[in-house]
Amino acid sequence: MTMTALMLTVMVVMAVTNVPRFYCAFSEAERSYQEWEVRVLWGLLEERNAWVLRHFRLGLGALVLIWLSQCFSGMKIPVQLTAALAIYAVSSLNFAILESLLSQRITSMLASIPAPIRERAQR
Repeated sequence: MTMTALMLTVMVVMAVTNVPRFYCAFSEAERSYQEWEVRVLWGLLEERNAWVLRHFRLGLGALVLIWLSQCFSGMKIPVQLTAALAIYAVSSLNFAILESLLSQRITSMLASIPAPIRERAQR
């Protein structure tokens, strides 16, 4: 029972910390786009892509743990812990999707900046 509570606590902490971070990144991207700060947008894009990979790997790891718990009955993992892992995997993969959507938004912002301004920022 304590592992289930610990896993759910980790999931709640992940959600509570990621939602404001995601909102701040979105606000920073909008501000940088309005001021045509190309370097800041490129930095945000790299950071978002790293977060996409991080969330995807954690979600995939949770799915592997669920698969192992179901395939190897000798491990005797409680059903509640498997359910908590499933909820964590879904939330982690949802965060990966949200980060990916923000990355796509930043990419479209970068593409819509006029070429002379982009070239000036690359110098």
